Amino acid sequence: MRPSFGHRFARLRTALSPGLMVIIVITAVSTLLVIRREKDESEGVAFWTFAISHHRIYEPLVEEWNATHDTQVNLKLIHNRALERRMMSGFFAGTPVAGLIEANHEYAMNAWRGPTEAVGFADLHPLLERDGLYDLINPPSLSPWRVGDHQYGLPHDVHPTLLTYRADLIEDQAGIDLSGIETWDQFMTALEPLLQDLDGDGRQDRFAIELPQASGGMVEIFLAQGGGGIFNQANELIIDSDRNVELVSRLAVWHGKGYAVDIPFGSGAGNKQLIEGVALAWITPDWRVFQSVNDLKALNGKLKLMPLPAWEEGGRRTSVWGATMLGLPRANGDLETRWQMARHFYFSESAAIGLFQAAYILTPITRFWDNPAFHRPDPFFRNQKVGTLFIEQAPNVPLRSSTPFVIVGQEELGNAFSKLVRHVHDAGIVDPLELEPLTRELLGEARRRLETQTNHVARIRNLKRKGATP
Repeated sequence: MRPSFGHRFARLRTALSPGLMVIIVITAVSTLLVIRREKDESEGVAFWTFAISHHRIYEPLVEEWNATHDTQVNLKLIHNRALERRMMSGFFAGTPVAGLIEANHEYAMNAWRGPTEAVGFADLHPLLERDGLYDLINPPSLSPWRVGDHQYGLPHDVHPTLLTYRADLIEDQAGIDLSGIETWDQFMTALEPLLQDLDGDGRQDRFAIELPQASGGMVEIFLAQGGGGIFNQANELIIDSDRNVELVSRLAVWHGKGYAVDIPFGSGAGNKQLIEGVALAWITPDWRVFQSVNDLKALNGKLKLMPLPAWEEGGRRTSVWGATMLGLPRANGDLETRWQMARHFYFSESAAIGLFQAAYILTPITRFWDNPAFHRPDPFFRNQKVGTLFIEQAPNVPLRSSTPFVIVGQEELGNAFSKLVRHVHDAGIVDPLELEPLTRELLGEARRRLETQTNHVARIRNLKRKGATP
């Protein structure tokens, strides 16, 4: 008698170990998922984005495009790390990749780590020039995606920074007027009477500004404002420049003087400290306004925004924090059709307005800035016109490097800054000039470590161009 299916399966299950059974099941499920993924992505041109707010705003634009074009857009929301892995796998291993990819600066720049001929994104410079679109885009917003003569991405945003401050504590309770403040020194001096031990335990409870000790990214924002940085726009390493030594020393001494406090950015504990008034002010790009409205609801009507104080009178009153781009992979279908799709999403006034209303993110398309939607009073910030304040500073955001080593550079800067702050506290240093020799030494060490990495990659690039093996 022929055994039943159930009997045969029971015998097979007995013969196989539990571990092997798990492997078989995982393999089967993975295969089905891959088949499903390839099927899904074959239905039109895939458009990957990592942000929920972006996805929601693009949905009506997708419907609009698909209703009037034969080639359809297939919009997909993918976690940013998964998007990074799939993007890089597509570029270097030939796995399926979307026709349009929206990526942030933390991983988009990895796409041009190798030689120019290996970059997975198409150069959009000829298309931008052909269609006369450069004049419509805020010029500094193009810089993170420009490598030499190549423009690998359309800018999604501007992300100028302002300073959020506790108007209830500074203006209402203390009667301090910040309207005439022009420099960081003036700002810190004005707030000194408020930097106190409030509970009598011998420890300072209130500080002027949030400045995490180990956040090289936060430090870089201040450096960029003052004309410094880790790399310049030509992607040359400048981390140990004289200007950086000066500014980093001044920032570290803010901790020694009790001006700055280490608050964990974006965490529940950090938000609680901001609500309690531990820091009276914090750096705020446009997207962080959205976080304030959502995460600091107790401060509704208690906050105001102002341009950043400059490092010197007449200096830059803003900086920049974060960036996102839209890129078109080279080997993925008709470039012209995908370019028209990109224009449909990134040059849409309704999308620009929707993004600002949903997330306070300012579009880099300057002709939209006159729309009244960007200039309405916001009750959360005491009826200030939040969009107007960001638009006024948008043309002044610093130019940025497009090097894929920016994140590594921020880690090195953060390590150096953390050591300096510890030294400032241990030695009781309050004069930046006294700190500059150690700052120069630590930034020089950071430069040497970064040079080792950048030189290694440059050597591999040259070998690949010559057809040799590293």
